[in-house]
Amino acid sequence: MRPGLLSSTVITRPVEITATPEVDDPQLMDCHAVCMFFGGDQKPLHPSTIYRLIARKVIPPPIKVGASSRWLRRECEAALSAMATDRNPG
Repeated sequence: MRPGLLSSTVITRPVEITATPEVDDPQLMDCHAVCMFFGGDQKPLHPSTIYRLIARKVIPPPIKVGASSRWLRRECEAALSAMATDRNPG
């Protein structure tokens, strides 16, 4: 790259950026967000409870991103919906 190339770049018109959440933004949640998702803002679940629920196959396991664990929001929503359905069969 030539020196000064970026410094002379001028944007002459606005660029519209659009994203489809289902494809471009998988909505990954960290462990704290998952604890709050299943337990609520006032009294989130403890991380060890999340991993016990994973072992019992109640909620989905995380996806490893490097050394981090992340959950897909849509999978957590499906697990919560399944819990509600199992609670009120019919």
